Amino acid sequence: MGNFFVNKFQDKSNEELQRVIDNKDQYEFEAVEAAILLLNERGIVDLPDISRTKETLADKGKAKVRSGSGFNADLFFQTFGHKDLLTAFCLALCMLATHTLLEYYSSEKWLEDIWAWLRMLTFFVFIPLNHVIYKIDHHRSNNYTGRVIHDIIFITFFFFLKLIYAYIMRYEINIFFNASIQDVAELVGTILILTILLMLFELVVALLKRLLNLIKWQIL
Repeated sequence: MGNFFVNKFQDKSNEELQRVIDNKDQYEFEAVEAAILLLNERGIVDLPDISRTKETLADKGKAKVRSGSGFNADLFFQTFGHKDLLTAFCLALCMLATHTLLEYYSSEKWLEDIWAWLRMLTFFVFIPLNHVIYKIDHHRSNNYTGRVIHDIIFITFFFFLKLIYAYIMRYEINIFFNASIQDVAELVGTILILTILLMLFELVVALLKRLLNLIKWQIL
């Protein structure tokens, strides 16, 4: 076993390490082995045998990788909770604030030619941040299908908040309610294009993660 999880868990309390062992099905088997080793080093000996546990968890870990990879969303929904919704909501709110700030300063000479591009790029900043927080909370990476579902939740929150903001500020709300069929079609087309771009982005990320995992690089 490498030192990655041992180093990562060094500052955890005994209770936190015990929780890793008690909830071993939610962690990589190397993480559970590291928790057992650290607790043994701290003089806590009433723990599962490491060799037997590693062998058992290795089989479970391989099964989990097979069931939790690719297009299988079971693992995502098994651990999905209110914290994931709250994270997506807060990040959507932050992105809306960023868009509003960019629009406010869009008339400045240094920003007028690039603010629209910067607004689009914010999606590719906040969406990866959403997945980084997910891994910190769940102690594992999300798979491709889980990432796409999480992206859709994030985008839904963003457009919902944007609509509420428009209603409160009376900003383009009449345009929204009096929109023509062509306007609605353009909006739907924009959302579809954005969704496809996000799926392609997540596919590239998934392939990159698979490649780095093959050479034993630990990434978020």
